[in-house]
Amino acid sequence: MSNRVRVRRDRPSALSWALALALTMLAVYLITLSAPSPDDAAEASASSGRVTRELELAGVEAYFAELGCYDNLTQARIAAAEFAQRGAAGVIREDAGGWHVIGAGYALEADARRVAEQLSEREGVEASVFSLSSAPVALRVTATVEDIDAIAAADSAWSAQLDQIAALALRVDRGEIGDRSARTLAAVARSELEAAREALDGIEGAKDDAVCAMLSSLLSRLASALDGVATGGETGAALSGRLRSCHADALLRRAAMLDALR
Repeated sequence: MSNRVRVRRDRPSALSWALALALTMLAVYLITLSAPSPDDAAEASASSGRVTRELELAGVEAYFAELGCYDNLTQARIAAAEFAQRGAAGVIREDAGGWHVIGAGYALEADARRVAEQLSEREGVEASVFSLSSAPVALRVTATVEDIDAIAAADSAWSAQLDQIAALALRVDRGEIGDRSARTLAAVARSELEAAREALDGIEGAKDDAVCAMLSSLLSRLASALDGVATGGETGAALSGRLRSCHADALLRRAAMLDALR
């Protein structure tokens, strides 16, 4: 029996409810006739080694200090590079209004607003606050226990390392950690993400499953960005800016992934 992982999103249907109600008596009758005994069901489950479990991909709620909107991509890239050298993320976000340069992402709106106001008052930057919100996605996964655990572990690894990146950038700014140590910790975080991705990609059928493929891409993207931090030569504010770039980019991509899965 194939052990391919099957992940599907819960999508309640009004038509399904109506049909279920109309055919209740017939369904009960047929199930009664065909249902296996408890012993047969237990034996079938044990032989297949597959179970069905509910998983939830955590949502995203973040607030960014936005450092200006530009009419073309070239202007945005120049501004982003300048801000990155000063400790900002320097990530570019495009929408119908133009190209927006992101400074940093925060869990609390008050923190993002405080930074935006400081930049506006002290440096004359036209800073504002951009909020990002994407609700969790519920999944029903049918696979072996080991494969389900690998999916859950991959998602947890991404969240844990993202929190570490934000904390590391702040420690660099405060002078609580040296540049070399910060790059070492970035390399450790990269290794953790790569290990989680390899376990996820090792699931049979993972590359053909949309959820697993997108989660693997998310891990790979963040690991690659951290590799650039670990092997780069940035110091001080430029180093913290590089870390914040990893953090902001990962949040934006996570939200896009969750939205695509709905």
